[in-house]
Amino acid sequence: MARLSAAVGARVQALKDELASDPEGSERRVKKRALQAAEDRARRVAAAAAKLAALEAERKERERTHPAEEADKGETKASTSDVEARAMRLADGAMRLPIMSRWRRRAAS
Repeated sequence: MARLSAAVGARVQALKDELASDPEGSERRVKKRALQAAEDRARRVAAAAAKLAALEAERKERERTHPAEEADKGETKASTSDVEARAMRLADGAMRLPIMSRWRRRAAS
């Protein structure tokens, strides 16, 4: 606990020293993080759009072979947080990503 307290104290002192030497440093870090978050969001949205296009192509192919089944389905969707996620109707009637699939996905990453 003493090491942790010393590390926290050193970090606070380093931030105070940085603030004294560069008052705009904190604001630059905040703006840099906001830019990184926006770029990450744009990357995820682009990946979801690409996945959605692939799913639409698959759906059009299935519509040729199974038109009645495809007519009953809703719109095609893609997740922006996990483009590989697929919602499934489970035994309890809910539509969600199965729990075992989520565990496997976490273990793989």
